[in-house]
Amino acid sequence: MSAASESVGGLDAERARWDEVRVEFEQGHRTRLNCAIHLLTTPLGLFALLGLMARLDPVVPVIATEVYLLAIRRRVPAGVWWANALVFAVLVVAAVSLDLPIAILLASMSIAWLGQDLAHRLTGEAPYADRYRGLRSAYLLWAEHCLLLMPLVLVAARHSKGSLLGWLVPRVTVRKAHFTSPHALEALATLERWILSHDVPRDRTTHWWQHELDDEEGAYGAMAEVVRSDEIERLLRGQHGERAVVIPVPEMNEVYVTGPAGTLSSDRVFYRSHVDGPFAVFPGVVLYRCMVGINRNERIRTVFDLERTAAGDFGVVLDAGEVLAFDYHRSPHRIEPVASGVEQAASETNEAVLRMNLKLHYAVAPAWLAPWARLLARLSARYNTSARRLFLRTLRPRTMRDRWTARAVVAQTVTWDWIARSVGHRNLLHLTALLVASAISGSLLPLVLGGSFVHYLLYIATFASRRDVSFGVFRRDAVFHKTLSTTILGGLYATCFELDPVSLALVVLGFGTAAFAAARLGLDRTYFGQELGLVPRRLEARLPYSLLPHPMILGSIVGLVGIHLMDPFRSAWPWLVPTHVLFYLVHLAQEVYDVHERDADPGPGRAVVAPRVG
Repeated sequence: MSAASESVGGLDAERARWDEVRVEFEQGHRTRLNCAIHLLTTPLGLFALLGLMARLDPVVPVIATEVYLLAIRRRVPAGVWWANALVFAVLVVAAVSLDLPIAILLASMSIAWLGQDLAHRLTGEAPYADRYRGLRSAYLLWAEHCLLLMPLVLVAARHSKGSLLGWLVPRVTVRKAHFTSPHALEALATLERWILSHDVPRDRTTHWWQHELDDEEGAYGAMAEVVRSDEIERLLRGQHGERAVVIPVPEMNEVYVTGPAGTLSSDRVFYRSHVDGPFAVFPGVVLYRCMVGINRNERIRTVFDLERTAAGDFGVVLDAGEVLAFDYHRSPHRIEPVASGVEQAASETNEAVLRMNLKLHYAVAPAWLAPWARLLARLSARYNTSARRLFLRTLRPRTMRDRWTARAVVAQTVTWDWIARSVGHRNLLHLTALLVASAISGSLLPLVLGGSFVHYLLYIATFASRRDVSFGVFRRDAVFHKTLSTTILGGLYATCFELDPVSLALVVLGFGTAAFAAARLGLDRTYFGQELGLVPRRLEARLPYSLLPHPMILGSIVGLVGIHLMDPFRSAWPWLVPTHVLFYLVHLAQEVYDVHERDADPGPGRAVVAPRVG
């Protein structure tokens, strides 16, 4: 047999072994969450290892990486090898440039190891090491596992279910459904009869807590039937998956009856946009309020200001036998009269004038977050009870204290709603955490690292995963993080500034072009309104699009190059502009090749015709 034949045979054997390991590895790394965590923790652990090598001598991680890449050259496919080489190149540069203390590197390695173990526990997927643990050749298989880990993670991430960054995409949490089961419909009819049997005032709102209902007339049992109905269960699980836990919160449930528009009722207050609850920063759990229509309603609709449809705003008229679910702590909303039905019924019977609803509540989360969901349920119930007591006092203030309380309630409502619509409570917490970390460490590095690149991840994730995107929330978050990133970059440029005509000219030309291009598209089109099917398709042919492809991204890159040309800035932050440019190039490639989940297209209203965010 010739040497060439032996070489080919050896290569085939090594590739066959790679395929065998890859298949076994992917069996324990199928879910998006598991792969996303591994994409963070594996590079983190390798960075820590390379950083420890760099403490010996900066050339050590370079030589070690070259030897490693040569060792696996024949074992992995060419495309995977090059992707892996790029990852290692970035990690080596970062490890040598940052020169972190040994304690931080060891802590990073520990976090990486614990993070991977946590990923498998959260997803229930068995780690690859379980396949060889206890075997006589375990040490050899472990060495092979370590050698191929980064390439295996890259391939598994590519083959995982769904977009890896899909967890970053804000999803629509407003859902509507119809009751169809005879038991639920009969229960609603029973509740309507029970309400009408009482002398319900029309000039103010009437509330009954679930525990206050009289079961002798069947009201309590009827409400319990609706609470545990299959329709609500399917509605909530349709958003979070069959494995999610759905925890009813009966302490918050109530029957809610209000009179016609124009009367003195709590409805009057709700014509102003507001958020019902204060616990917006509670990751992983959603506390749903489910509004259930008991009787016919053609007069009032509920508008959710952060949601959009192709036809305009997201407004829902809740009629009899329908349920509307939304996020109690995060969804700004208001009510408004329906033009055709405002005066409709001053004419009719008592039941036509009254608007009868149930307010039902459920905490929903992945099964492993059930204790966290129960905590949110308890906190929400306590808040709801206290807020209702305070709110009722403000409807008819009798004393100076009541009047000041009413003003405080209005001020709090306006402020909380403004934060929800314009900033985002989690974004505000994110910024606060970065500022605190920078203050404690005495360094700008936490703020710069944590505040410079989030908007790119939002762009890439939303462009790729287009199903059920909450457009208002995405646009709010993207604008916030883009503004934060620009402020950080501009502040660093100003503090390092020295007169450099070329640098200044490129900054003005580049960012000016990007801003002009964004103005041409408008805010909605800039932030993927067309791709999400929310605005009509239109080919932009005016300047600067008539001269440049992708002027927003290219203009931003030119401006970034101008910043990097300034010597003091480049010396102080040598890695910052290249990282910005790398993110822009990734997103540019995504737009050029239209990389997104093919089953996620929102419909015929979308088209990819021009560059977007910059």
